[in-house]
Amino acid sequence: MKKIFITGGSGFLGWHIKEVAKKNKIKVVVYDVHVPSKKEAGVTYIKGDICDIKKMKLAFKGCDTFFHIAAIADIGETRSKPVETMDVNVIGTAKCLLVAKEAGAKHFVFASSAYAAGKLGSFYRVSKLASENLCKTFNEEYGLPFTIVRYGSLYGLRATESNSIYQLCEAVINGKSFEHYGTEEDIREHIHVEDAARETMNIAKIKEYKNKTVFITGHQRIYMKDLFNIVGEIVGKKIKINYLKAVNHRHYKSTPWSFQPDIPIRINMKDYIDISEGVHSCLQEAYDSACRKKT
Repeated sequence: MKKIFITGGSGFLGWHIKEVAKKNKIKVVVYDVHVPSKKEAGVTYIKGDICDIKKMKLAFKGCDTFFHIAAIADIGETRSKPVETMDVNVIGTAKCLLVAKEAGAKHFVFASSAYAAGKLGSFYRVSKLASENLCKTFNEEYGLPFTIVRYGSLYGLRATESNSIYQLCEAVINGKSFEHYGTEEDIREHIHVEDAARETMNIAKIKEYKNKTVFITGHQRIYMKDLFNIVGEIVGKKIKINYLKAVNHRHYKSTPWSFQPDIPIRINMKDYIDISEGVHSCLQEAYDSACRKKT
């Protein structure tokens, strides 16, 4: 990889992938509806929509690898906007694949989700699974090399307001109670976004992962009650949790998986950010944000 193209490169995961590329001296084109005004060495920002094929074609010129990260990712939002979700997440992906195919991209890396492997996740799951099938069919029909990366529960700096750990840290810092839809026995395998971004770049370099589906998730299975205790210990006080009944089966209890014959390759990381360390940095970010709002 000499020059990569990232849709959604100003967002949560996309921004961190961009940072990993910079560290590896790889040139980056970020294509996003939100772009910063400040210039950045080695990075070209282009404001654009993934549904605009003409603009995307021009933006992709000179790039060899296409990282498609942009999407509507909030499950609640997808549930209330099913048609818009399909327009952005499915039709948008089809347009990205077409641009990559016509430009002769060497590799198309698609950011999917663990929800694509199960029965939960509302229209978000539907859109990701449909997009995965689009990647496979573009390969079958046109020979476009792809890798599908299914991510587990991401967290870390620059997370959006729909992110559960972001919501937890913000509530704690502001002295509010946190609402958890489920029970204290729910299990998660949170993975820090920096680990996910690093592994995504590694996967894109390895030939064995081409035309495959891989799974990146955390290596620390943790009960929600234990996560809440960790946060309480870090801030030095007991935090108030309101357990609410899970609605509409949008989120999983212990695993997003249901059986299917197409089993993805699970990535085993030797090094990863410990959940306590990762949550500490998220709390600091929430604290800094709260301080800025007061000034």
